[in-house]
Amino acid sequence: EDIQKMVVALSSYVGGVAKEFGLSSMDITLGSYYMLWDVKLEKLQTPDLDRDEHMEGKPGVLQAEMDLDILDRMGQHFGFSQICYRATAAEMQWVLHRFPSAGDEYKLLACRDRSEKFRPAFSLMASAKHQTAVLAIRGTKEADDLITDFVCELEESEFHFSTDTPQTYQVHAGMLRAARWLAKTGQSQPAIDQSSHPHRDVDLRPDAGAGLGDALIELYRNGYQIKITGHSLGAGVGTLLALILADREPEIVIDVYGYGSPACVDERLAEALKGTFAHLRVPGAEPVPGLGSRVCVYNLVYRDDLVSRLSLFNARLFAADIKASKPRWKPLFEQDKG
Repeated sequence: EDIQKMVVALSSYVGGVAKEFGLSSMDITLGSYYMLWDVKLEKLQTPDLDRDEHMEGKPGVLQAEMDLDILDRMGQHFGFSQICYRATAAEMQWVLHRFPSAGDEYKLLACRDRSEKFRPAFSLMASAKHQTAVLAIRGTKEADDLITDFVCELEESEFHFSTDTPQTYQVHAGMLRAARWLAKTGQSQPAIDQSSHPHRDVDLRPDAGAGLGDALIELYRNGYQIKITGHSLGAGVGTLLALILADREPEIVIDVYGYGSPACVDERLAEALKGTFAHLRVPGAEPVPGLGSRVCVYNLVYRDDLVSRLSLFNARLFAADIKASKPRWKPLFEQDKG
C-alpha cells in the first residue's frame, strides 16, 4: 500500500517533466513502481542500511548527532503544529488550555480553520507568561491546498535583509504566494490586546491579507520570542514567511520548526537557514548578506518521506533514472503481465 501511494504521488509530480525525456505517463508510473520496489528490496536485504547511512554521515546533510534539547523543542512544537488541524477556534483554545501544560497559559490570538488556494489555515497563539508567540500553519488538508502545492515552479524573489542592494533568490512559487498573503496587512485589522488575547478571524476580502506580518512584528517589539511551526505545506510556507519577516524587520529573530517540510528555497537560502548551525553548512556555501543567523529552520524528516524530496530538480533526475533503467524494468513488467 505504501508503494502504491508513493507511485501515485511520484507519477503526478514527475509527469510534468516526462515529455522532456520522451517518456509516457505509463512509463513514469511503471518506472516509479519498479524503482521503488528496488529500494524496498535493498532495505529488506540490508535492515541496518538506514542506520549505517546516518552513522556514516554526509557533509552538509548528515554529520552530527542531534542535541537532546533540540529534540525536546521539536517534540513540543509538533504539538503546536497540530492545533491548527482542529475544526473550530473553540477546539483550538480548549487544547491550548492544556498544552503544553495547564500552567503555560497559551491563548489563541487569531485563526483560520479553512483554506483556499494560496490561503492556508493557521493558528496564532501566545503566552504572556513565557513571552512567546507561536504561529502554526496547517499542511495540505483540502483540495485548494493541492493547488498551492503544485504551483511548484521556481519564482525569483528579492530580499534586502538589511542591506542596501536587494539579492534575488529562487523559491517555491505557490508557497511564496501563500506566505505573502499571511504577511500582508488586512483592511481594518484590530490591534492585538496583550491583556485578553481575544480570538479574531481574518479579513477575507479579495484585496486583504491575513495581517500576520504586522501582528508578529508587533509581538516581537513587545518582547515576545517568535516561533513558526507547520507540517508539510505549512512548514514550507512558514519558512518563506520567516524570510519575509526578516526582510521587513532588521532585528527580528525567528525559529521555524518544520515536520516533513517540502523543498521551498534554493541552495543558497537553504544553507543560510541553518542559522546558528554554521558548522553544518556545505563547505564554500555562499552567505546571504544581511540575514546572518536571524532565521533558523529545524526540519524533521521521517525516513523516506516523499514530500521533503519532491522538487522539479529531483523530478528531472528521477525521470532521467526511469529512462536509463527502462531496459531493466520493462522486461519485468512484461513478465508480470504474463
